[in-house]
Amino acid sequence: MSRTTVAKPKSRASPHRSGGTLSLGADLLLAALALLALGVLALTGQTLSIVVQLGLAGLGALSVLGLGLRAMLAQRSAVTVARDSVHSDLLTETQQANQRLEDAINALPEGFAYYDRDDKLVVCNQRYRELYPEMAMQLLTGVSFEQTLRFGVGRAQFPEAEGRADAWIAERLERHRRADGTPFVVKLPGSRWVRINERRTAEGALTSFHTFVTDLMRREQELVAVNARLAESEARIQSIFESAVVAVVVFDERGRILSANASTERLFGFPVPAIIGQSVLMFTDAPGGVRNELELAEFMADRLPAMLGQSRDVKLRHRDGHILTVNLGVTEARAGEQRQFVAMMRDISQQVAQQQALRDANDRLEHLSSTDALTGLANRRKFEAQLQAEWMRGARQRTPLALLVADVDHFKRYNDHYGHVAGDACLQQVAKVLGRFARRSGDLAARYGGEEFALLLPALDAAAAMRVAEACVQEVLAAQIPHAAAPDLAVVSLSIGVVSLLPNAEHTPSHLIEQADKALYRAKAEGRSRAMLHSVG
Repeated sequence: MSRTTVAKPKSRASPHRSGGTLSLGADLLLAALALLALGVLALTGQTLSIVVQLGLAGLGALSVLGLGLRAMLAQRSAVTVARDSVHSDLLTETQQANQRLEDAINALPEGFAYYDRDDKLVVCNQRYRELYPEMAMQLLTGVSFEQTLRFGVGRAQFPEAEGRADAWIAERLERHRRADGTPFVVKLPGSRWVRINERRTAEGALTSFHTFVTDLMRREQELVAVNARLAESEARIQSIFESAVVAVVVFDERGRILSANASTERLFGFPVPAIIGQSVLMFTDAPGGVRNELELAEFMADRLPAMLGQSRDVKLRHRDGHILTVNLGVTEARAGEQRQFVAMMRDISQQVAQQQALRDANDRLEHLSSTDALTGLANRRKFEAQLQAEWMRGARQRTPLALLVADVDHFKRYNDHYGHVAGDACLQQVAKVLGRFARRSGDLAARYGGEEFALLLPALDAAAAMRVAEACVQEVLAAQIPHAAAPDLAVVSLSIGVVSLLPNAEHTPSHLIEQADKALYRAKAEGRSRAMLHSVG
């Protein structure tokens, strides 16, 4: 019987397998290795050994393995699809969250920038870019703060850095490094201002908020200018206050001194610090005296209102006790709701003393011009002026006016016998007697001329005038002035003419003198040393 020879294949083969089986197994093994190399199948070394063994085992087993591999590939594909779906969802949510964060940052009314711990920009909003338009091209993620700052300085975006760029940059970087949350202001071109608040996070990153404050800064600059002008004005006022030649004292509504200038110390002798808080009445006290609160309250409530807005001369006391004459003016000034008062005092003591001396001098001159130098009685000029005044007064008031005209009897003989010096002494003694009868304010004793005297007595009728005249005659006799040359008496005597009239428009004062003279002549004619009344009729 004949045999079929099967040609051996050219390839090497195991003696236990057929050529077709070996070829299929080799193909499967190569496919598995290829898949493993591509990362499709995550097979271990043990699995690979199994695959090899299965390839050597036979066709049936390899078929089972092929089915298993197809199932594994299908499952892997499903997992990949699910994973890609989840990744897509997460990516969408992340994009949405990022968009929401970006919208929130851009919605901020302030400029906002966030730098990482290396001071490189992470994010900034649109407002931040608008605040620095010339630097917007530099505001990119990953660009450092210092780069951006120098870029802005190089383009004159920070006027304060002009002429001192390096120093200004160093100061700004130091403040940026410190970033303690203390706000500060930076000037931008066009007189714009930005307030910056920077703060570091716990991880070292930095948040930076930038607010446009130009209007606020302008108002603040205006306020600074107003305050500067106010300070200048206050300085001028204080200078005037301190250099004023008048004493200025400011006190409150309780009467307590708030301030005083140097002239106050010069005027009253009290150091300014020593009078602060004291009662304003301290300048009226006697040395060591103290005004009580009740008296001070009464002064503030009752007397002070009447003094406001008026100037008056008052007597105040120096620290050493001597009295000052002070011209005082008080005005009210309000400091907010608080009432304050300003007292201005000018020392007029010397002026008053000079005025008094002038008045005294004028009085002396008046006295000299109206007084008889020898007797001290009124002279004829004074007599005639007062006669005129009293005549007019009597006419107005319908009251009588009496006049006594007296003459020293035999006075020429007295002078010839005793001499003029003794004669003058005689006249002085007679004048002294007559002067005592001018007791009332309107009465006047005068030397009318030579040895003649006059006594003017307003509102005195004839009877009363005669009583005065007779008293004068007796008083001169009682003086016992020796007169050895007298033909009848050995002493000096008087003859007096008396008249009392009601002044009227029909007569003048000289009429009164004429009538008194007539009465005097009658007294002399009837023997002297007597008083005679002129009869009106």
